[in-house]
Amino acid sequence: MKYRAIIYDLAGPLLVLKKSVKFPKYVWEINQRCGEVTNDTRFIKKLENELNMSKKEAMTAFEFIVGSYKKNYPTWKFHYLVKKKYKTGIINNGTSVIFDRWVKKFKLADHFDVLLNSAKLGVKKPDRKIFEIMCYRLNVEPIESVYIDDNISNVKVAKELGFTGIHYQDQNKFFRTISRLDLL
Repeated sequence: MKYRAIIYDLAGPLLVLKKSVKFPKYVWEINQRCGEVTNDTRFIKKLENELNMSKKEAMTAFEFIVGSYKKNYPTWKFHYLVKKKYKTGIINNGTSVIFDRWVKKFKLADHFDVLLNSAKLGVKKPDRKIFEIMCYRLNVEPIESVYIDDNISNVKVAKELGFTGIHYQDQNKFFRTISRLDLL
């Protein structure tokens, strides 16, 4: 198979929680809910109503979340090798507030051709539309693309569309799969 693109989920394969981080309970709950966001304004309103917090408190929690993640260095080493050979992209479910800060902090725009965020698009994984948008923006077909995500539901939908899907579980399994696909 002649691949032309490698597309990643952001949190999991590329960014991981720092080991030393201790989330306050309400911040952990917000972090868990971020993957469902397709509209920042509605999400913040929901936090205000359900967790009885102000917008300012929500923004403080978002900043805490941003600072709690670091690069997953083995995956980034792989990415540095393949970004010269393939088109690359990120599909992120989450608030654009956090996403935009990660883009700046990790200089994602310098390392990836296309960056998609659910809150900016109004659609989230595993909806097929977000994968179709990525292929359109990269100018590739799904069959020419590898998709890497730690959520098996997202990988299944990508495979249904024709992507080669990799369920990211740990570094060892990831690199065995990469080796079989002969991506390097």
